[in-house]
Amino acid sequence: MRRPAIHPALRSLLSLVLLLAIYYAVPEGIFGSTVAAVISIATLVGGGALLAWQITGQVRRQFRDGGDDAVELQSVLLLAYLGVIVFALGYFFLARSTDGQMAGLRTKTDALYFTVSTLGTVGFGDIHPVGQAARALVTAQIVFNLVFLGSLARLLTGQLRQRAEARRHTQDDQPM
Repeated sequence: MRRPAIHPALRSLLSLVLLLAIYYAVPEGIFGSTVAAVISIATLVGGGALLAWQITGQVRRQFRDGGDDAVELQSVLLLAYLGVIVFALGYFFLARSTDGQMAGLRTKTDALYFTVSTLGTVGFGDIHPVGQAARALVTAQIVFNLVFLGSLARLLTGQLRQRAEARRHTQDDQPM
């Protein structure tokens, strides 16, 4: 007997909750040296580049193959969630391992808050990069954000266009 499918919105929410649980479960004391700072920067830059590549590939497949729009949107959202987690951990470990890089960032919640406010282009200024490494990482996140937001806008625009065309065809087929 086959299990019933989980609604796409619920699946997306569960993915987000699981990623946040993993994020908060990562031990805070694992990084504490300059070598650790270099490792966290490399992980953040590499993870950001990988996520940008995955998002771009996902959108390319969407336009090339069509497919199930809900699945495609879920994939892009999952990549966004992963991107937020990768950047938040990067900022947190950079702030913990190197003094003078991030002003106002003390906890994982601070790092998550800063990452999401940067993604949303809000930038309140209460937490901000001070050091050159932190500024380079923020620049990498901004580039990631532009790629992600552009991809998401393109995907949503395509879905809206398809729905409008389907509605138009349905109305054209209706007898008057």
